[in-house]
Amino acid sequence: MTHELKIWPEHFEPLLQGRKCAEYRSNDRDFKEHDTILFREWEPKEGRYTGRDCYAVILHVTDSDPLPIGYCLLSLARANVSTPPRIPTVNPALQKTVNDSLRTIK
Repeated sequence: MTHELKIWPEHFEPLLQGRKCAEYRSNDRDFKEHDTILFREWEPKEGRYTGRDCYAVILHVTDSDPLPIGYCLLSLARANVSTPPRIPTVNPALQKTVNDSLRTIK
């Protein structure tokens, strides 16, 4: 499943650079491991999308104590910008884990 989410510029840039590998969110979409997220950069002051997008694959979902009910922490592997994920652009060990996981769901 692919989820489309808004992300503010100060959070989008670290994701784009590969420095952000986790996302704390309301779990209102029933996120699952191996789901894909299309992050669309949103400029809140202007109330519009910037046109920059980035895909990520969910590697793990934590939604238990000590997190509040209804929230989750997503472990992410960033994929190519504006391209659905096939080969994540992450360190080789993490890339192998993601690729192996993706093969099992095909």
